[in-house]
Formats: sequence, C-alpha cells, structure tokens
Amino acid sequence: MLETSIPRLVAEVEVWDVKAETYSHTVLIWEKDSDYFHHQVWQRHYSSASEFFGKASIIPRAYHLAKPAPGLTVTSVSQTDPNVFLKKTIPYQYDPNQPEETWATSAYMPAALMLHEAQICEEIMLKNASHPNIIRYYGYLPSSDGKEILGLCLERYSMDLLAAIDQKVGGIDSSVVIDGIRKGIEHLHALGYVHNDINPANILLNSRMEPVIADFDSCQKVGVSLKSSGKAGTFQWDHESDVSMPQNDFFGLEKIKQWLEENNMKEDLDDTK
Repeated sequence: MLETSIPRLVAEVEVWDVKAETYSHTVLIWEKDSDYFHHQVWQRHYSSASEFFGKASIIPRAYHLAKPAPGLTVTSVSQTDPNVFLKKTIPYQYDPNQPEETWATSAYMPAALMLHEAQICEEIMLKNASHPNIIRYYGYLPSSDGKEILGLCLERYSMDLLAAIDQKVGGIDSSVVIDGIRKGIEHLHALGYVHNDINPANILLNSRMEPVIADFDSCQKVGVSLKSSGKAGTFQWDHESDVSMPQNDFFGLEKIKQWLEENNMKEDLDDTK
C-alpha cells in the first residue's frame, strides 16, 4: 500500500458563479496516505494553500474508495515498477453540504465509477485476449485490510494524443493513429462494449507513436442507458447519445480525425477509410 506521510495538494480549483460570471470560491483537496481532505477558501488570493490544511475536513472514504466486488483480480505487479500506472479517483466534485444519503447510491460517485471501471477492465482485458490498441490492465490495488480499492494498475505511457499534438511532438502519423483507434473500438464492439468517451485525452501513444485507448469509466455494454449509468462522454467530443451504441465511438473517431486535420497533420487521412 502506497502512503504519503506529508499531505500533498492534488487539486486547487476555482469555482465561479456561472450566472453572475463572478468568482465564488476555491476548492482545495489534499491527499495523505489513502485519504483525501477538502477545504473551501472564500478568497481568491492567498500566499499558500498549505496554510489551510489545518482547517481541512476528511472526505468520507466511502465517497471515493469502492469495495471490491467478487471475482475482481488483485494486482500482482509491484507499485514501484516504472511501467505501471496507478489510476486513483480524486474526488474533485465532493460537496461537504451534500447529505451522504444523496450520494451514497449515485452512479456518479467516484467510488461507483472506480468499481465500474474495475469491472469493465476485468471483463474486457483480463477475460479476453489483449489487443495492441487497448491499454493493459493488471488488476486493482487493495487497501491493507483488503476491503477497499485504492486504485487500478494499468500500463504506463508517457503521453496522450492531446498533449502530443499541443506540444508538436514529431513522428506522429495520423493515418496510423486513426487506423489504430478504429481497430481498438472495433475490438470493443466485437466483445459487446462501447467506450463512449473517445477523445484525444483518452488516446495514449506508445513508443512507436501507435494509439492505445484508455479510460474506461464511461464504457458500457451495447444498449445500456447512459442517463443513469454514471459518467458518459466528454463535452464537445461526445455524440450526446442517451444509449451506449457503437456510433458513439465512431463519432468520437471522426471528431479526432477532423481535429488532426485542423492541427495541420499532413498525412493522408483518407487512406484510413
């Protein structure tokens, strides 16, 4: 189990009043060991976030740490392995004024999303043959008593497609990227699943600049309603569909293709049709 004896600031988010278009407050979140702490600052300018940690309140573990479901695989990989990434859920949206009974059964609660993604990864990546365009999953990291999921162990990549294009990284062949994403989503569809959140930030790049699809917390079986099933899609990249259907992924793929064209990628994307 990974522990950090010193609190680490993991989120510092300004909240604005959308209607008034004015600053409201700043949300601060720290991580210490496997706990998160939350504090709202009602002033925009301050010398250091650390001065507020003593006033922070612990976020209920049940909000962000899921209980393992039967049949899930406990990881056997070392957390010090440089090729392994531990995906944890940072509770950005926690509202201390929201009663526990309103979030405890919500599919949008971070713990619920973590458990859902663990179950999806189990089905797609461990119970079926691996695919070069789908991220590798190594199981979940349990708490010391085995009663909580601290994070999901995944193959580590140094960069996603969004960052690579923004930073003008060389060696990217758009036709290879589009073809690889298509192969990955077609593999998912053949297994009866839809990713539902195909966008550049969820496309990782390996050392050969080939795409690897990641982030499966929006993934659902074909035909499942997305209204009540939890997270689904990313604004400006999703199909705005209420149902998990293959066309959601192909819409995201087409948006990525257009985005690459707009970013002056010179490769012939028509070859990938």
